[in-house]
Amino acid sequence: ITHLPDSVLGLFSSDILTDRKKYEMSVNVNLIDAIPDSFVARSAHVLIHSGTLQFKGTIVPVSMELLATTSQHFDALFYAPFKESREGIFEIVMGKEDSVEGFLWFLNSLHLGNWTFSSVDQALIALHMANFFLFFGDDLYRKHVLPYLKKHSLPAEEIQRTLLFCERFNDNEGLIRWILGQCKDNKAMIDVIRECAPSIKMSSIQSALKVLKKHC
Repeated sequence: ITHLPDSVLGLFSSDILTDRKKYEMSVNVNLIDAIPDSFVARSAHVLIHSGTLQFKGTIVPVSMELLATTSQHFDALFYAPFKESREGIFEIVMGKEDSVEGFLWFLNSLHLGNWTFSSVDQALIALHMANFFLFFGDDLYRKHVLPYLKKHSLPAEEIQRTLLFCERFNDNEGLIRWILGQCKDNKAMIDVIRECAPSIKMSSIQSALKVLKKHC
């Protein structure tokens, strides 16, 4: 048996350590006290704190390794040669409708690996942020968000707004089926589709018409 020199083995080890997609940090430590009180993981054991995000003036320590192996957005943000990479603080810019509370809840759920929703709106926030940050795969959507939504209903006045909201997601056929299933009858479903049609893409209209056809 040929034994490789230690220097060669060292190169292999280095390659493995730099391949962020093949491992996760497993060191459990307490997050530092800088985390806002509303961030539940403040006193919990989570992945090691190795980076800092800033969102609407709020500073949040996070596990860069966890976020980078979960999201294309964070992978590029943390490891591309940006100015923030040198300074260590990464600013997150989202829409006016995105709240600090919702962002902290999302990060907390991600770090703890615990996707528990208290409302339909919270489930949709998770979906929105996963879409915004370009999550790898669709586990959050298929294993957590959609099963939760299927067990809950929408108020009639929220159906149209929710359909327009879900238009932003690429894989939204299951969502459209759930949303239109909240309509009280076929006429109500037709009215929602007609009202939303000018603002949604053709693939979403086709998915909506498939749902309508099955109910007719």
